[in-house]
Amino acid sequence: MPRDGDPSPFPTSDVNHGHDEPLAEEPRGSLWSLLDDRLRGRWRIMIAVGCVMGLVLAAAAYVYVQPKYESVAIIRIAPDISPVLKETIETGMLPMYQSYVHTQTELIQSRRVLERALADQSLAAFPWAKRPDAPDVLSQGLKVESSRLSELIRVQYSATLATEAQAVVNAIVTAYNEIYGGSEYGRKLATLRAHRTQKRQQVSDRKAQVRTYVAKYGTDELQSLLNLRIDRLEDTNLDIEQHKHQISRARAQQKNGAEPVGQPDIMQLEWLDRRLAELRRTRDQLIFEFESAKLRFRPGHAEYIRLESAVAVIEGQTRERESEVRRSTERGFLDGRAGAAPATLGQLEMSLQYLEIDSERGRGRIEQISADQAQLTDIQQQLSYHEHDLAEVDNRIMHLEIESEWLLDGRITIASLGNRPISPSRDRRHKLAIVGLVGGMGASFGIFFLLGSIDRRAFVAAQLRGDPAFQWLGVLPNLGGNRLDADVCTVAAHCVHQLRNRIEASHHQESSFVLAVSSPYQGDGKTGIVMALGCSYAASGNATLLLDCDISSRSLSHEMGLGDHEGLRECLRDGYKRNLVVPQQVPNLSVLAAGIDRNIGPESIKRRDLETVFADLRREFDVVIVDTGPMLASLEALPVASSADGVILSVRRGRRRPRLQECITTLISIGANYLGVVLNCADRADCNRYASKSSLSMPHVLDRDAGNGSITRHDVLTNGKSPLMQAMRAASYVTDDPVGDTTEGHGGT
Repeated sequence: MPRDGDPSPFPTSDVNHGHDEPLAEEPRGSLWSLLDDRLRGRWRIMIAVGCVMGLVLAAAAYVYVQPKYESVAIIRIAPDISPVLKETIETGMLPMYQSYVHTQTELIQSRRVLERALADQSLAAFPWAKRPDAPDVLSQGLKVESSRLSELIRVQYSATLATEAQAVVNAIVTAYNEIYGGSEYGRKLATLRAHRTQKRQQVSDRKAQVRTYVAKYGTDELQSLLNLRIDRLEDTNLDIEQHKHQISRARAQQKNGAEPVGQPDIMQLEWLDRRLAELRRTRDQLIFEFESAKLRFRPGHAEYIRLESAVAVIEGQTRERESEVRRSTERGFLDGRAGAAPATLGQLEMSLQYLEIDSERGRGRIEQISADQAQLTDIQQQLSYHEHDLAEVDNRIMHLEIESEWLLDGRITIASLGNRPISPSRDRRHKLAIVGLVGGMGASFGIFFLLGSIDRRAFVAAQLRGDPAFQWLGVLPNLGGNRLDADVCTVAAHCVHQLRNRIEASHHQESSFVLAVSSPYQGDGKTGIVMALGCSYAASGNATLLLDCDISSRSLSHEMGLGDHEGLRECLRDGYKRNLVVPQQVPNLSVLAAGIDRNIGPESIKRRDLETVFADLRREFDVVIVDTGPMLASLEALPVASSADGVILSVRRGRRRPRLQECITTLISIGANYLGVVLNCADRADCNRYASKSSLSMPHVLDRDAGNGSITRHDVLTNGKSPLMQAMRAASYVTDDPVGDTTEGHGGT
C-alpha cells in the first residue's frame, strides 16, 4: 500500500524547465521535413544502394561508351568566275547563291553520293560497309554544314576509329566531286555541240520542205497565188450569175413569143460588168456627199468645188463605161473576158455548164493551195525558230571556247581533304560516368522515397510530431542489449519523467486518474512504459498502482514476479479486495496482477465491470496505470480504453504509421480520451533533442565499495529484466532489486 512521507529513490526531473540549449524545430510542410519523413530510417541503406547503383552505371557508361574521332574536309563553292571576254552565265554571279550552296550540302548527303562512296576501296576494310544498311550507317555519323556568309562547306564524319573517320569523309567528298563537282565546261560544251548538230539537221530538213513547195508552185509566196485564184473564182461565179440571169430573161421572152433583145437595161449591165457597178456606187456616194455639202457650204467654197468636180468626173466615167458595156454586149463579148454572151438560149445554157465546171475546179484548187499555204507557213515558222536557236547555240559555243581556260576548274573545288584526327574530338565517358553515378543515386533516392511514401513508418519523433492527429507525447530510448551505459540510463530516466510531465499537462483532473497504455502492435514495449511511468509517478509522491489488464499475455504480472498471484480476474469475479494489491519496495508503488482464475478470459471482460473496479481503485490510489493488450489485436483493449480516464499508445521505432492512425481512429470512435503517442526505442539523438544539459547532469550509476566506501562509475547488467526499469533503478542509485527475481524478460523497452 502507499506509504506517505517515505523518500523516493526516483528523483523528479526538471525536464520542461530551464533548457540550456533550446533546439530549433524544422518548419512543418518544408521540403526537408517531407524528405526526412519519407526517408527516415532508410538513409543509410538508400545511400549504400545509391552508391552501388551509381558505381555500376558509371562503370557501364565508361566501358560501353566509346570516344568519337572527327575528320573534316572542306569544299569551296565559288560565287563567280573571272571572265576572259565578257561575263556569261557560266562565269557570272549565281542569282541564288545561298540557295545553291544549301543545295550542294543536301547533295553531299544524298543517297547517290553515299552509295558511290561505299564503292571506294578504302572503306572495304570496315565490316559495316558491306551491310545492306551501310548508307544509313554513313548518314548517322555524317554532318554537312555551311556558314551563311562563307563559300566553304564543312563535311564532317564521326567514328570510333581515327582511320575510319578519315577514310569515310574522303570517300564521301571524292564521290560528290565525281558526280556533281569539278568543271561543268566539258559536259556543257559537249551538250551544246550535240544540240547544234541537231539544230542544223532540223534547219536543213525544213529548207528541203520549203523547196518542195517552191518546185510545185514556182514560188514560196502562196498567198499571192491564192488571192489570184480567189479573184478568178469570183469572176467565174459572177459570170455564172450573169448567165443565169440571161437564161432567165431568154426563157421569159421565149415564153412570151418575143425575140431576144440585145439591149439590156442598166441593172443587167451592172450584172454583166462589175466595174460599171462599182462606178455607179461611187457616183451615188459622191452625189450624196455633194448634196450634203450644198447645205453647209456656199458655191465658192473649196469643199463645194471639190465635190462638184468629183461628181462631174465620176459621171463622165460612169457614162463612158456604160457605153462601152453596151457596145460589148451588142458584139457578144463581155468586157473582153472568156465566156461570150450568146444570144440564143442553148448557147447560154451550154456556156453556163462550162462556167460551173470551171468554178468547181477553182474551188478545189483554192482549197489545195490554202492547205499547202498553212503547212508552208508552219514549216517556215519552225525554220525561223530552229535558225534562231542555232544562232544562240553557236554564240554560246563561241563564248565557252573563249572562256575554256577558266571554266575547266568550275565553281566546285575540294579545298582540303579530311585529316586523320590525333585525339578524340568528343569523349563522353567521364560525363556519362558522372551522369550514371548521379542517376544511380537519384534512382535509389526515388525508389526509397516512393517506398517511404507507400510504407510509412515511424522512425523519429518529428514524423509523429509533424502530424497533429498523432498528438505526440514523448520518446523513449532504445535500451536493447545486456549492458546499459550510465549516460543511457540517465537519458532514459529523463525521458520517462518528461513523458509523465506531458501526460499531467494534458489533463486537468484533480481526482484520481486511470491511465491506460496500449499499442498498435504486440511487442511495442507498453509494459516497460507502464512500469517506468509507475516509478516516475511514485517518485513524484503519487500513490501509484500498476494494473495488468492484458489477460492473454500477463506481461506486467510476469515482469513483476506475480504470475501466480491473484488479481484482476478475481476482482472481476468477486469484487475489489485490498489484499490482492501487492506493495513494492519502491515507495508509493503497488501492483495488481492479472490473476489466475482461468474461467475469466478476455472475452469475459465488460466495461461495466471494469468501471466498477476502476472506481474502487480511484479511492485507494492517486494514479492507476493500466497495461492492456494491443489496441486492434486484443479483446480487452477496447473496454479498458473506454473505461479509463486517458489512453496513450506506445509505438516501437520502425512501425507503420497507418496502423497507428487506425488505432487513434478507433479510440476516438468509442469516445475514449486519447492523450497521445510515445515513440519507443528511439535513437539516442532523438532523445537528446528533448533533453537539456542541466536536466541530464544527474549522478551516474554508482557502486559503493563496502571495504573503503569509495564511489565508482560502472555499467548496469540487465539480467533479463526490463531494460527501462533497470535504467530507472540505475539512475536513482538503487542497487537492490525492488521486485526480486523476474521470470521471462523482454529484449527491448
